[in-house]
Amino acid sequence: MTLSSEQRVKRFFPYSNLRPYQLEASTFIYDVFREGGIGLLSAPCGIGKSIAALAAYLAAREEAGGFRVLVLTRTKNQAEIYSRELRALRERVGVEVAAAIFKSKMEMCLKVGEDEKLRGVGYQDFLRYCGGLKRRLHGRRCEYYEATVIEGWRPTVKARRLVESLVREGASMPDEVYEACKEESLCPYEVTKFLASRADLIIGNYNYALLPPVRASVLSRARIKLGSTAAVFDEAHSLPRYVIDLFSDELSTRSMKRALEEAERFGVDGSLTRVLAAFKDVVEELGHEAYSELGVDEEKIVDPIRVLRDVASRTELEDLEEVVDVLNHLEDEGERIRQLKAAEGKPPTSYIARCASFLADWATATESFYAAYVKAVRRGEELYFRLGLKCLDPSPAASVINGFRTAVLMSGTLWSPEYYMDVLGLDKTRCRQLSLPYPFPRRNRALIVDLASTSKYERRGEMLWSKVAFRLNTLLRALKGRAAIYTPSYEVLREVASRLSSDRPLLVEDERTKVVEALEHLRRHPDAVVMGVAGGKLSEGVDFTDAEGKGLLSAVIMVGLPYPKRNQLHEALVEHYRSRFGGLAVEYAREAPCINALAQVAGRLIRGPEDRGAVIIMDYRAMRPRFRAKLPEDWREDIKGRRSLERIIEDLASLGLVEASFLAKA
Repeated sequence: MTLSSEQRVKRFFPYSNLRPYQLEASTFIYDVFREGGIGLLSAPCGIGKSIAALAAYLAAREEAGGFRVLVLTRTKNQAEIYSRELRALRERVGVEVAAAIFKSKMEMCLKVGEDEKLRGVGYQDFLRYCGGLKRRLHGRRCEYYEATVIEGWRPTVKARRLVESLVREGASMPDEVYEACKEESLCPYEVTKFLASRADLIIGNYNYALLPPVRASVLSRARIKLGSTAAVFDEAHSLPRYVIDLFSDELSTRSMKRALEEAERFGVDGSLTRVLAAFKDVVEELGHEAYSELGVDEEKIVDPIRVLRDVASRTELEDLEEVVDVLNHLEDEGERIRQLKAAEGKPPTSYIARCASFLADWATATESFYAAYVKAVRRGEELYFRLGLKCLDPSPAASVINGFRTAVLMSGTLWSPEYYMDVLGLDKTRCRQLSLPYPFPRRNRALIVDLASTSKYERRGEMLWSKVAFRLNTLLRALKGRAAIYTPSYEVLREVASRLSSDRPLLVEDERTKVVEALEHLRRHPDAVVMGVAGGKLSEGVDFTDAEGKGLLSAVIMVGLPYPKRNQLHEALVEHYRSRFGGLAVEYAREAPCINALAQVAGRLIRGPEDRGAVIIMDYRAMRPRFRAKLPEDWREDIKGRRSLERIIEDLASLGLVEASFLAKA
């Protein structure tokens, strides 16, 4: 008897009751895997996408042959979810799936666990140190690597035995592999790479697909060929920004100053350090220009060729190639210094290596999808400057997705599939898409637009902030339960937070805030408030739930709309997109990122069928027809515009979200 797609995937579900639309999600992924296309799946939180993808893979593998799947996630929590589901498959369905789950090399390193001074080392410094130990450049060897790997990248007898044991276990978390390797004095990362060569399923972060050196080091070694491998990109809404951040970088004049001090201490040839000193002088001059023109934290576009010519003329070098050649020699000097520091028992870091590596990349990044800039930064009384390189286009890196046998990009909020196909450079002839409905009772969720508010740049000022704060303070007095408040930027966050007069326990996001701190704050206080930035660490991929998985929030309040900041970098992005997408440039550079950030903010609210709460958008622009047209159907149908606070509070009261004491006074 021929089984339908639904019947095939249901055989691999470890749970008797499927969630709403879970079967549709799994069947879609199964069909994509079987046919070899690229699928874009928008499936709201709560559908259970992870097990849906695993069941689809197992069903497709059974029919189409034993291809492997690479699951790529943005966070460690997502990897842990897949590990739990694999164990459920083994225990309840009897399916054996060998899996290799990667964490970063530094997190899996036994030496970092043993040596406290290695824990504060930057990741790039660690990678260089690790590579140096393998090649015995530091006057010593890595005993764990040598106990694991022999010539030709083959496992030692002891490593092979452990890998065999792990294959039989099925799916071990990185911490479990770490402990097993610690007992055997083996390198956990290399063992995981050997395990990947035997695994059906490999889980890691996006870098395993996006970065060519990582693909070569891990996937090629594990005999994983993209053309015969499936890929699942989880939380794929974050891919465009992730790629842009991955290929962007900055270097401060403070780091350059420290590099020059390091050069003096370790006797680096003055003919080399003159180039670094010239870069520092040029950046400081350009930085002062940016400060005079734009103030602090505002990027000013600069011409890299002009900068390099200025550096060359100040150092009497003949051409730009000579500048880059000197930078490469400086990077070698940095490696020598790193080795000397390691021999002295100090952290194996080098400011010279960091500066030379960045400046060489900056000088040679001539592609049109890069923008070079300088900006002024103030920390306390100190004013210093940053030289930066911004990647404007994720497609040169992300188009590697087209090389997979088949791929699925899935998220709760892929609201604009055409945007993702275009900016990621996907082969549209292979793409298919599915957008699933909201799975929870819509009567438990209110979508409200405060028509009396905005964060529109032209209207910002004391009067606007005082008005926003008054309305926020009133809502917080009325609201029963916890709230999360988001703003478009840290600038707006500071303006609003400083004017709140609520006596509720308040946590405001800054550079040092950790997600776990915000979660603990919410769990500790039944009337807690957290404030963060849309697109920041408290707005994406965060589960604000209690120990039983129930949502903690009664309201998510978005102060304004999270449009990207209009500045010279943003204008450069618009111009680049205009060259690629014509009339869609503004939509892709401005509208789509705003919608994406709003979707993520709203997604913090309802985490299960019993949760109830309100999303309040304090910006009248959210009710404009053009903006609403970009929202999902359930949003378009349910969203309401309210001009008075009384009407907003009535909407909250209809869900039981208003304090009885407030109602008594009203």
